[in-house]
Amino acid sequence: MKRVIKSIYIFALTVFIFSCSKDDNITDVNKNLEEATSVQSSVSAKPFVESNEELDVKINLTNPDFMKNLSDTEIAKLKAAVYRFYSTVYVKDSNYYTSLVSAAEINISEDLFKLFQDNLDHMNQNINKLKTKEGKEDKVTVQQVTPEYLDSLLK
Repeated sequence: MKRVIKSIYIFALTVFIFSCSKDDNITDVNKNLEEATSVQSSVSAKPFVESNEELDVKINLTNPDFMKNLSDTEIAKLKAAVYRFYSTVYVKDSNYYTSLVSAAEINISEDLFKLFQDNLDHMNQNINKLKTKEGKEDKVTVQQVTPEYLDSLLK
């Protein structure tokens, strides 16, 4: 049975969520993906990260219970896809960027690539909205992708 671990894994999308005085802009998609990467699995993501296998996990992020339908192997593949994508993400001028142009570069499905890219775009939009609010520009902190976060996905 899959169990959600309390805050052991920091999901990439949560790691990237900036902090500012009471304004949290986490979306339902972010919450569902955070849950996906915090679920403990009996299968490690590490072999999937190290292999050249194309990673594709069919997920329905509009369904809050979608994790119940994923096998341990699918959870590990999802974590590996997050690892592959977010290991290329960097911060520049308080926004998130990736050097990737296509899913083929990291051998993940187009659907996952689009999901991750859309999330980066959404986070950057939220960052820019916060920066333009009166008095908020200097209070927006954008977190880097850390090796600790990436390593947490491999367990």
